[in-house]
Amino acid sequence: MVLAGLHPNEWIGIETSLALLDSLIEAGVDDDRSIVVIPIANPDGLLRVERNLRNHRRRFVRHNARGVDLNRNFDARWGHKNLLAKVVPWVYRGGTHAASEPEVSAIAYMLGNRRVDRAVSLHSFGGVVLYPSAHSLWPIADRDEHRGWAKRIASAAADKPYRVWPTSWFSAAMTMGGLEVDWFHERHGAVSLLVE
Repeated sequence: MVLAGLHPNEWIGIETSLALLDSLIEAGVDDDRSIVVIPIANPDGLLRVERNLRNHRRRFVRHNARGVDLNRNFDARWGHKNLLAKVVPWVYRGGTHAASEPEVSAIAYMLGNRRVDRAVSLHSFGGVVLYPSAHSLWPIADRDEHRGWAKRIASAAADKPYRVWPTSWFSAAMTMGGLEVDWFHERHGAVSLLVE
């Protein structure tokens, strides 16, 4: 599973997912495996960013059309907020309940009966490959497997080396809920990574 464009201002994740899809098509896929790619998980947000840019306005657009951060809306410890989310709740608004947003609900529905063994979510500017858990400082049981895959991706970065961290470390050791990286791991048992 490849997911991109949750945050519409992170265009590089969208471009990377499309380039990855081209590479996968060229390389071919085993008959017993399928790859699901969602290159634009937040189309309304992306249109808003594009409209702003066409009108020569630079605006911070992190949300969908209803003002929800889709990367806080997944059903994985939804509603668990860190200090930053409490101080600036309008930035990390997670919706009225888990999967309340049509974009997240559609992803959950589409993958409901599928077996997802690997998931990567492509974001933007952090220079970090993150692995679960976002909602806890305690390591996950299969941390070593996650770290191993994260290190493989980090070392493949051409221009500068990426760091590898648990997701909770990325926000200065402040845990958070509702992230896709935790949802793929908890719901599907997937090795789940977030490339920031």
